[in-house]
Amino acid sequence: MNVKPRAVYITPSLGPWLEHLPAEVTVLNAPPGLLDLPAELAKSEIVPDVIFQDELLTPRTLVKGLEQFDCPKVFWTQDPHLNHYWQAPYASLFGAVACTQKAWLEPFRQAGAGKVGWVTWCERFGPCIAHSQRGHPVAFVGRVTQFRPVRRLFVEYLQSLFPIRVETEIPYGEVQSVYSQTRLAPNESIQGEITQRLFAAAAVGCLVLEPHAENGLEELFEPGREVVTYSEALELGEVVRYYLKNPELAEKIGRAAWERTEREHRPENRVQALWQLAMEAPPAACGLDGKRQFWLAAARCLESSLLPVTLEEVLAGLQPYQDEAECFTAILRLLVLAGQSAQALALAARNALAGFAPTDVSFRTSACALALRQGELGLARSLFTTFQAATGSPVQDVDSPASLYAAMAETLARNGLPWRPGFPFDSERHLPATASECYTMSLSMDAENPAVMRKAEALLKGIPGSELARMGYLSQLSLRNREDFLLSFSLGLVDLKTFRVPEGLEELRLARAQAAAQGKSARFERMLAAQDPKGLIRASL
Repeated sequence: MNVKPRAVYITPSLGPWLEHLPAEVTVLNAPPGLLDLPAELAKSEIVPDVIFQDELLTPRTLVKGLEQFDCPKVFWTQDPHLNHYWQAPYASLFGAVACTQKAWLEPFRQAGAGKVGWVTWCERFGPCIAHSQRGHPVAFVGRVTQFRPVRRLFVEYLQSLFPIRVETEIPYGEVQSVYSQTRLAPNESIQGEITQRLFAAAAVGCLVLEPHAENGLEELFEPGREVVTYSEALELGEVVRYYLKNPELAEKIGRAAWERTEREHRPENRVQALWQLAMEAPPAACGLDGKRQFWLAAARCLESSLLPVTLEEVLAGLQPYQDEAECFTAILRLLVLAGQSAQALALAARNALAGFAPTDVSFRTSACALALRQGELGLARSLFTTFQAATGSPVQDVDSPASLYAAMAETLARNGLPWRPGFPFDSERHLPATASECYTMSLSMDAENPAVMRKAEALLKGIPGSELARMGYLSQLSLRNREDFLLSFSLGLVDLKTFRVPEGLEELRLARAQAAAQGKSARFERMLAAQDPKGLIRASL
């Protein structure tokens, strides 16, 4: 008699489809916080053959004791583009990581995850109602809040042009009922990621209009045949107009997406992919290393207010690993969060002066930031100079907190720490940990420094999701130098990318006039043509 393996599935997002796993499944719907898995399974004497956990997009649940199980373990990260900063250590507790975003596979590999696989979103498959019977020509379903400013601009832009149904607060189970009555489904993403909304709309035969990004979309749906892409606001408006005027073509593309979904993007497909990943999973972090990684993840999650546990519990968990730079730095950050900056500085200075982790950029810059937070510029300069000497970095002359923060930003950028996507940095509550955060600190002290603004803007250029921050820097720089047509040009393009059409066109008109006054019209027109292959921007100017 064949005995099915025993699978334990923690916080599953595909609960109704777990029957497709070739295993006897025990589901643990744990509340947010810390779940002691060995204690939980001991209650029912379950010995798992495989363990799964899905990330839930609410206050997080972290699983303690995973290092005690030597069976295959899989973590399905669903918003890695916003949570990699804490998921990197947590993922090492699992033999395999499933990731909804193809662009984040390599960062997880570099962070030490074992097997990494692209298991993206899916949606239940629904009937494809004829477009002629659908009551909404255009619709968007998604949260529109103060935390999604670009999405608000996206919605307002569409509302200014078309009759569009917008649903911002409806139960998840009703999303597809809206899209099943919709012909065109424009989509928006925070950082160029693949969204679940794509699959929700495609699974009922909508024509989905996706923002263009290097995210693997073409491997999921064929652009032009199963989905339509756009690059900026003017192009979005143009494609919506075109497909409203060509309903047969819109329906043809929507039906092709529906058929592709039926073949490849149903929940059962994802369940099978997760099982296959589990069967290929290598051993994960265990013993003391597993505990260390767990508490490091908990500290980072707590720092961003995503984990409902006490600070004291996490500090106690990190205490045995305080001789390691990464964990000691996490302790410093939590002490600052607790309002104990003076105590944190005393610890940091003592360790730094004793030669602790002389080349660790995160610890050393954190110690410098702590000294600056406490008004100890001399100590901060000394700590930074010592770090530069230990690493052979270029010696930078710093004579103020603002210049030291700017120097720290350059150091962090050189060491591969440009920013923490998704982290809600607050200079009052947090120590800066990345280049962009240090630039923010520098400019908060010296807002009139154009050199720092230029460096901060250049750091973010090309990073999806950074457009609003770039727009702020470019606006300030442009106001201070109205003769620089390159600034106005860049600002105009960022405005269009964030659906600020009147503002974007005005900046580009200004840039064109500035270039003409300098005899550089030909250069401007070449630059614009390269960014406007369809001529929509030039026609609007």
